[in-house]
Amino acid sequence: MSGENTASRDESAGPDPPKGMTNQTVVALFFTLLYYGILIVSNLFFARHLGEALYGDFSFIMSAIILGSQLVLLGGEETTMRFVPRYFDSGARAKIAGLLRFFFASTIVLCLVSALFLWALIVEEEGFRPHPSRFETTIHLLGLVALCVPIYALVDLGQKILRSFGMWGRSYLPNRLVAPSVTLIVIALAVYLDLSLTVWTIVIAIAVGSSAALVLQVILFRGAQFAKYVKGKAKYEIQPWLSFSIPMMITALMWKLITYGDIVMLELLGPDEASVGEFAAAQSATILLSAVYLSIVTVTAPLISAAAQALDRAGLQAMLSKVVGIVLVFALPFCVLTIVFRDEVMALYGPGYEEASGVLVVMAIGLGINVVLSPSKTFLEYMGWPKLALWPTAVAATANLALDAVFIPLYGIEGAAGVSLLVLVGSALAWVVLLHRAEGLRALPALKLG
Repeated sequence: MSGENTASRDESAGPDPPKGMTNQTVVALFFTLLYYGILIVSNLFFARHLGEALYGDFSFIMSAIILGSQLVLLGGEETTMRFVPRYFDSGARAKIAGLLRFFFASTIVLCLVSALFLWALIVEEEGFRPHPSRFETTIHLLGLVALCVPIYALVDLGQKILRSFGMWGRSYLPNRLVAPSVTLIVIALAVYLDLSLTVWTIVIAIAVGSSAALVLQVILFRGAQFAKYVKGKAKYEIQPWLSFSIPMMITALMWKLITYGDIVMLELLGPDEASVGEFAAAQSATILLSAVYLSIVTVTAPLISAAAQALDRAGLQAMLSKVVGIVLVFALPFCVLTIVFRDEVMALYGPGYEEASGVLVVMAIGLGINVVLSPSKTFLEYMGWPKLALWPTAVAATANLALDAVFIPLYGIEGAAGVSLLVLVGSALAWVVLLHRAEGLRALPALKLG
């Protein structure tokens, strides 16, 4: 380990997947690719049907739901994944009960607080109005956010709890298959019944799909005899739980602000209603890059954790180089094809979206570089350096919002895309440098950082 880094390694930090899960990771990989395939097709349909303005409203709602659910979880989803397997090994059933009760309760309380806050904004809509002509619409859209945040948060928490009980493969079934499938069935039923397919209809269908996923999770919990772990005496170790969960929550929230903050800022500060939809379509067109990266991480995460615990430095370096190489093999052709056929790609979303083809090029370059170098972040987290992974993400998210506030009013979606390029590349390079200084691992074979 390099002596240049003064931060201390947290031996209890980082997600800790269960051992012996080769078959389960293959199932998880399948569901991840299936989910993103459904997501891409759905976004194409929604964009074509709704048009730029309404698709922008839809994208704003979904961005706010994702950000809100991440905030109310308080990092509990990652904390359960880390501590529950360890409590299983030591037979500390009371600690499992305390951990699950604490994060269930905190999530529900924070959901109620956030819902009351959002509904208060709706009632007091005479306040801040950056765009008086559309702020009334924007503030009422938050009603849908208040409806969906608790469902989204509980589904995410439930997925991670299932993983912590060793059910990695089945944990993907509710939110990767059932939720999108039920959502599409509800939308298809609405179309068949000649109902008006609006933003409200689509988001309510998504809420129904997420609720179906939640019901399936409850069934899986019963099959895993989950109740016996939450009944009876509970022991609470809130301080170590929060010491782990808060940095993880901030890291995840900051990353989601990088991903979805531009859409929120465009809704508030963009030049017109169509700009949000155009930017969201360009961002959606690059989602396959994230899908490839997440799929590869899903498969390699247990191997990273095992090699880190065994202090196999040579194995970790070989694994890092291999992961970066695999991501590069997928990302490079995708970026090249996206840039070459940018007009044709945006035309798939419908008339009017071609204006965002330049934004698509910038987003493809930024996200392409980011996903190729992002394994450094994953290695930092799984090797016990969550705080080192946090700081570049936090700085990038803060810079993203601050620069958006300056450049979106001046340059619209082009300004938002340029800011995204800057923060995506900057944060990825920071992770590469920090991983090398902390553990001596190089994300790229030719990298020389001293």
